[in-house]
Parts: sequence; structure tokens; C-alpha cells
Amino acid sequence: NFVDEVAYQCQKDEEPYQMKFARQGLWDLHTAMIEPLLKWVEGEDVAVLCSEYGLYEGNFIRSVLKAANMVEEWVSLATFTKTIELLQLLEGLKERLVRDIVRPESLYLQLE
Repeated sequence: NFVDEVAYQCQKDEEPYQMKFARQGLWDLHTAMIEPLLKWVEGEDVAVLCSEYGLYEGNFIRSVLKAANMVEEWVSLATFTKTIELLQLLEGLKERLVRDIVRPESLYLQLE
């Protein structure tokens, strides 16, 4: 697929430079969370998603928070490069990701 082709090309582009941080498996992509994340952004309930895809709630929350962090980085990049179209595309996405049970503090045990 297209994503695998891009990852393969990036890996090949690194080879001539013998980059020290380029380790085996760095460009291996895992796409299992794409569909659950899309359904989450569209408003699906976390319990339904975890049941449907056989996910642990904590793992799902962690994946959503990682995606939200990536969105923040893309917003920063788009702001820096003044790419208005990308900013418009990303507008409100973090809020649709980080909602309900998904909060940074939801990964930690709260003892009172």
C-alpha cells in the first residue's frame, strides 16, 4: 500500500548516510489502530471500540494520546511553515481525540 511504499523509500533514502539512529524495524509501520481511531474521532464509545477490536482500554487511551501529540506537532509545523490549508484540516481534531475518558491523567492510578 501507499504508506508502506513511503516508509520503504524513507528507509532506502537513509541507507547511503549510514545514519546511526536508523535501526532495524524503525520504518516498520503498524496500522491496526487507524480504523479504531477514526471511529473514535467520529464519536464512537470507547467500550464499543475496545470490544469490537479486542483492545485493552489503557492501550487504546495511550494510542489516542499519542495521536493527539502528533496532531499538536503537525499544528506546530503548519504554523511554522504558514500552511493554512493544513491548519484548517487539523482544526478541532485534538479536541475530538482527547475527550470523555481519554485524558492524560486517565493513564495513572489516582489514590485518595
